[in-house]
Amino acid sequence: MKLIIIFIIITCSYSSLYSSENRIILSGFTYHIDRTNDHGIKYNELNYGFGVEHNTREKNENLYMNYKIMIIADSYEKPFPFISVGGEYKLNTLPLAFSLDVFSGIKHLGKKYALDENGDYYIKSGTYKPILGLAPSIKLFIKDVSVNLSYSPEVIVKNKYLKLHPPAFFYMTFGYKI
Repeated sequence: MKLIIIFIIITCSYSSLYSSENRIILSGFTYHIDRTNDHGIKYNELNYGFGVEHNTREKNENLYMNYKIMIIADSYEKPFPFISVGGEYKLNTLPLAFSLDVFSGIKHLGKKYALDENGDYYIKSGTYKPILGLAPSIKLFIKDVSVNLSYSPEVIVKNKYLKLHPPAFFYMTFGYKI
């Protein structure tokens, strides 16, 4: 984790020498491929939250590095703070960009579930643990506004420290250039 932080600091310092742009990001919606988790709980798909994005361009006018820091309501309506670093390629002919981002955050992992008065399951207890992921995305630009659609693939992690089975989902955010 320390190496990732050092890499981000060095990259941000180096990239700040070149042209850049900043965006305010509003978190939007998700669509989970599997509509409910293993306990039959429907995922939260209104992931309200906010963040900032910094994009830097070097010699190639179409290739950007992007850095993002956000906090959103996750699929279980728990706070999910994360950072991401990625490469973004903007097309000349269309107002589109493609990117591949690596993200890391602190995710709430529910351990015990209980029934509420309506007979629905909810997370009774759990703990926060660090996670790491990879998300390809496509971004549409309309003047100073951007709409980003990312895909987070399903990954199953099982080791002596962590058992994790996040579902595959699409995630949409909205940005405004400042």
